[in-house]
Amino acid sequence: MKNKYAAFVFIFCIYSFFAQTIYAQDDLLNKSDDELFGRQSGQRGGNNDEYLYKDDTPATSFSAPGFAIDASYAAGLGLFPGWSETPWYFGRPLKYDEEHKEWVSSDAYDFDTIVGASMTATLGLNIQPSRYLRVRQTITFAIPSTESHEIPISFKEFFVDLNLRDFMYLRGGKFELHWGHSPNYPFTDLITRIPIGYINESPGEAYIARADVPVGIGGLQFVLVARSGKGFIEYIKEPKIDELGYGLKFNLAIPFIDVDLGTFYHKKLPLRFFLSMNKTLFKKMEVYAEGMLSYNNIEDVKELGKMLFSYNLGFIDDFFRGKLKLNAEFYYNAEDADYALSDHIIKPEEKIKLLLLNGFNSAVNVSFNPGIFWNMTFFASGLYAFNINSAQIVTGIRIEPVRHLQIYVTLQSALGSRDDNTYYRITPDTANRPFVVTIAAIIKGIYNFNHYED
Repeated sequence: MKNKYAAFVFIFCIYSFFAQTIYAQDDLLNKSDDELFGRQSGQRGGNNDEYLYKDDTPATSFSAPGFAIDASYAAGLGLFPGWSETPWYFGRPLKYDEEHKEWVSSDAYDFDTIVGASMTATLGLNIQPSRYLRVRQTITFAIPSTESHEIPISFKEFFVDLNLRDFMYLRGGKFELHWGHSPNYPFTDLITRIPIGYINESPGEAYIARADVPVGIGGLQFVLVARSGKGFIEYIKEPKIDELGYGLKFNLAIPFIDVDLGTFYHKKLPLRFFLSMNKTLFKKMEVYAEGMLSYNNIEDVKELGKMLFSYNLGFIDDFFRGKLKLNAEFYYNAEDADYALSDHIIKPEEKIKLLLLNGFNSAVNVSFNPGIFWNMTFFASGLYAFNINSAQIVTGIRIEPVRHLQIYVTLQSALGSRDDNTYYRITPDTANRPFVVTIAAIIKGIYNFNHYED
């Protein structure tokens, strides 16, 4: 007689009187080593102890009949003092006003401190009736909710996997899908790109149908994407066929190198093709290189038919038995300033927009854990756009007094040009401030339980 199993998951919620002030300040903490150095090869997240398990390889998603439950939580409390100008620009001229023939001064800079608290809890359930069918659903509870009138409960994932006798693997529903390798500039993550002219809008959720066909030592992937929001689908319950996005990707995985080649089409996006390669050298150094060709076939783009080529080259390595981690990347963006959507690490029910600036760019991320008390880690990251002399710097310290509790002290600053479409004017801060200090405590963890028949 088979044993009977029962699983009880207790998800706690705390009432917070800070509910009106917290939101994307958590983005400032995304540059810790867990997030930076755990996002390669299409991953979005950190180590298995802190984030929900994700297996995006179709052939390994199926096992014997059974079920699995996972529960994660994240709670944050912090202070975020910041200035509307960086200290070295206090009282200095901002720009010359041609109309009034005078310099506009930045004497009247603002200072304020945002106090924030947020909590999210996620409950995931895998149900597998057989080795040919699997259903995954993930519910997220969050306070405060994204909007004051919204119910703070959302479906983070809800999809069905179907194995057609190991010839084709189908998945349909709401789930995350990412292409490309760069942890800094996801320009080849074509599914997450935002239409030109809608960068100030908030794109909605994506519903995806995906088919994977294994081919030798690689495979083909077909995707059909329906994303709600302005510029995509006006009424998500009644999508029109010309409002959908279509993608195709081919993967070739050989011992020498891993290659992805793909394309994505949406009527509001340039037609884009990408090539992404990564290779492990010297046993542990990961080198990646990507290229993207875009063809402006959009009606409201003046230069119809213009071909643009963007590319990058980067590596990730660690030294001294993993104590020192380093990521460096060079990126050339032939397109105009644009955005790509990315996962929010702390608040999984939200998305953040990453800025992609025109011209030559570079990124450096460093993390050092000397192995002293409370697992102290020093980290720093920098983004620099050469063409417009614009930079974003984040430095900080993280400690873990006890397991699951992380305390951060960070400084985020913009350098260089103060023109529009620069890191100085578009920042990850909630109030869009170019100089911000973060003092925050975050609790997060995950619990898994599974039972599959022998």
